[in-house]
Amino acid sequence: MGIFSNLIIQRDERDREAEHKADLNMINHLETSGADSVSAAQNIIHYILNRYNISTKAVYGCDTLEDMMDLILDPLGMMYDEADLKDPSWKKRSDLMLGFLCDGTAIALIPGIFGYKFISSKDGKKHLVTDKTPLKEKAYAIYRPLPSEKLSLWHLLIYMLHILSPRDYILVMTASMAVTLLGLVIPKMNALVLKEVVPRGSEGIPLLIELALLFLLSGCIRSAISAIKGILLGRTRERIAGQTQAAVMARLLLLSQSYFTKYSTGNLTKQISNTRRLCDQIIGFVLDSLFTAIFSVAYIFQMQGFSAVLALPALTVLFIRCILSFIISLYEAGNDRNTLAAETESDSFLYTAIKGVQTIKGNGAERRLYANWVRRYSKVLKYDLDKPVILKLEDVITGFVSSVGTVILVSMVMPFGIDVTDYLAFINAYGLIVTACSSLMESFEKIILMKPMAETLSDLMKEHIECVEGGTYLRNVRGELRIENLSFSYEGTGRSCLKDISFGVKKGEKVAIVGESGCGKSTILKLILGALRPDGGGIYIDGNELSTINLRSYRKHVGSVFQFSSLMPGTVYSNIAFGPVPVSRDTAVEAAQKADILDYINTLQMGLDTEISESGSKGFSGGQRQRILLARAFASHPSILLLDEATSALDNVSQSKVLESVYKEKCTVVMVAHRLSTVKKCDRIIMLDDGTVIEHGTYDELIKKNGAFANLVRRQQMSAWSD
Repeated sequence: MGIFSNLIIQRDERDREAEHKADLNMINHLETSGADSVSAAQNIIHYILNRYNISTKAVYGCDTLEDMMDLILDPLGMMYDEADLKDPSWKKRSDLMLGFLCDGTAIALIPGIFGYKFISSKDGKKHLVTDKTPLKEKAYAIYRPLPSEKLSLWHLLIYMLHILSPRDYILVMTASMAVTLLGLVIPKMNALVLKEVVPRGSEGIPLLIELALLFLLSGCIRSAISAIKGILLGRTRERIAGQTQAAVMARLLLLSQSYFTKYSTGNLTKQISNTRRLCDQIIGFVLDSLFTAIFSVAYIFQMQGFSAVLALPALTVLFIRCILSFIISLYEAGNDRNTLAAETESDSFLYTAIKGVQTIKGNGAERRLYANWVRRYSKVLKYDLDKPVILKLEDVITGFVSSVGTVILVSMVMPFGIDVTDYLAFINAYGLIVTACSSLMESFEKIILMKPMAETLSDLMKEHIECVEGGTYLRNVRGELRIENLSFSYEGTGRSCLKDISFGVKKGEKVAIVGESGCGKSTILKLILGALRPDGGGIYIDGNELSTINLRSYRKHVGSVFQFSSLMPGTVYSNIAFGPVPVSRDTAVEAAQKADILDYINTLQMGLDTEISESGSKGFSGGQRQRILLARAFASHPSILLLDEATSALDNVSQSKVLESVYKEKCTVVMVAHRLSTVKKCDRIIMLDDGTVIEHGTYDELIKKNGAFANLVRRQQMSAWSD
């Protein structure tokens, strides 16, 4: 036995040494730009990507860590965020992280079932993270992405299972096997008590005590292993659910804007929440019930040992129960599909109603809203209460089959001369395998019920992703725009919104797009931003066709205020800094000054730290909210500024100050305006009519031309005089 133990120990040492060498080689043999901290951090990032089975080239010329991470991860469509290591709860996370020791050494923080380990960029060795590990306060969690192509539920399942390492599966399997094997002791103990202790009477008490102690010991060990298994399952479930939900959320954010016009906010929220339910059901089936059922085959052999005669009818009854459970699951899946669709509709309506409660109360429409909600919720109750008969009688049917099985087994004891002690031990073993199979069938029912939930995610998984690997990554944008033969139509409208439009905008030029409502002005800005995809023609940024550009890299250089732009829950500062680049408080103050909102912010008790509610209405007028949005656009110092009616809610004085700031900006500006007095100082004005360019020139040139633009100006002036 000692020889085998030594061989196992030597094999484990060789495995650990090989793993250490592989980690060290992976870290040291990557291309870097030097030996500085940014290069060392890049090594760790590449190491993390290798663990995700993602390969990419080294990048050069990065001044900051964030620039380097963006340059590597953005083309891959990957997300990362900062993790605060001062908060002890970070150890409960399940994300691979880039971290740093207090001496500046870059490390990879690797989650495991029993906590985090780290690999140093210096030696490639793994170390357990403890309270004494000198970690810097900030780390970066890097999330494993879903594949960029169209996906199915099968792809999502593979993604989930790849999150865990082989060691994780081995630990769970070992715990399941140990619990099952220790369960074999119970029937054997009962058989010994009935055969050896009971017939001896008082003489069997010493043996009874020994068996009781052994039974107690095995029960304690089994309970302890079951507890460890529960902890392992809980930890793995959290790891898989957390990473999968983060990946689905990242994929949602990378979808084209057209996807978000198809669904309500409540529906999208339901899609994300269903991800966690899917994870729980899949992991419960694969790691718990399936492993338990596989190892429970041992109970069949134990049953055979107690009574070969009873084994076949008992397994037949068990098989019938499984068949019935499968049939019931099919009915349950059909009913749940309808229930889930009704719940999604009801929850989406409720979410939208609560968000618009001010409008509802302002119009006195509470009763109408309530009636609409009741009509939707009644569908949920209908499917919940009017279930098929077989579902209502599920407990009765399974109970009847169990009772019939018990009667059959009892009736066979006397005719076949089966010993009572063997029968009772057989029943104990049979009960254990019934429990295991019942757990398996419950999980199998959940797997069948996954289909309705998976259907809510199917569109999300099949939708086009904006950021595709291989697109040109723009590190700098000069601000030159060129639009050639641009055509676009909204899906389902049956008419072209833009027709063969062409124009160019020079670096630093201020251009206004004007025209009657519905002529396509805002659509052009959305196309320039990449929020919509043209039907024909092209949009060129510094000579690069927009469809070939990595949109995330491009939008970092674009500031925008659209009619649909809104404030986020948080502080005034967090809203101004809510952009693609870090914004200091000084920069936020400067941006607020440009947007003519700083004086008002200074009157607030908390200043920049004043909280803004979800609706953004608490303490802020429409014009003030609009100016905060303008400050957000100024704060990132963009190369291109897109403004869609960005001053529509401002008074004339504020509008004049804001426009003065806009004209002083060195960036390229493309603005849409209805109030033509706001575009007088623009370098060029482009007028649209029914999706085509009908006039262009400076303000004075178009007035002298006395065409459509001049007529529009006169109509607005006459309307203003009549007011």
